[in-house]
Amino acid sequence: MATAAPPTSRLLHLGCGLTAPPEWLNVDGSWNAWLAQKPWLKSAGMALRVVPRSKSSVPWPTNITIADLRKRLPFPDDTFEAVYSSHLIEHLHRDAALSLLREARRVLRPGGWCRTLVPDLRKMVKDYVAGQSVNADGKPVTTRVSTNGSPAQEVPDPARAMCTRLMMRSESGPRGNALLRAYQAGLDFHSHKWMYDGPSLVHLMTEAGFVECRERRFLETEIPHLDKVEMRNRYDDGVAVEGRK
Repeated sequence: MATAAPPTSRLLHLGCGLTAPPEWLNVDGSWNAWLAQKPWLKSAGMALRVVPRSKSSVPWPTNITIADLRKRLPFPDDTFEAVYSSHLIEHLHRDAALSLLREARRVLRPGGWCRTLVPDLRKMVKDYVAGQSVNADGKPVTTRVSTNGSPAQEVPDPARAMCTRLMMRSESGPRGNALLRAYQAGLDFHSHKWMYDGPSLVHLMTEAGFVECRERRFLETEIPHLDKVEMRNRYDDGVAVEGRK
């Protein structure tokens, strides 16, 4: 991959999604971010019913650098003061997540910080064991059942709730025409591949070469402008770990 032009920001935001503040250099590799920068192709995809119309109105920022985060980052060594990602590495297989964190370390300046926020597997398991039946937004998850011929009722379903929060797979497979199914299969990056709790994330970042890795509270950091990218609703169901190069 060719190296990108020298960045103007010394703060790197990986897997930014729709959160792309100007204080950070925002990078995303999703199809939707890529299509947003190619409106003619998105229009063609919608006409062929390959791209769902629900995706057409998503207001993607224009200041996003498109890069496949499963490959070498397009930046020189020792470039950034901080690297941040939120709800990103769980979308990668563990070996790919480890490679990305090693890339984050490569592009960090000596002494720079990497902060990684992921959904917290420990919280999900505790909620399941406690019999809680809510999704990541706190809304009830139920299943409609009928017993002994009685009218169907919505009953709590903790196992279904946990599977929903794990996001390993959707409840139904790809639907629609062949092109739409192919498009949906290409979006498999959106499913979760490997989950972490605090200790396992510390281990992963240590394995990537970071030192002083430890869990951090919401916005607890020396990284400037973290409040522009770290969202409370993402942290409440997650765990954040920082490590230094």
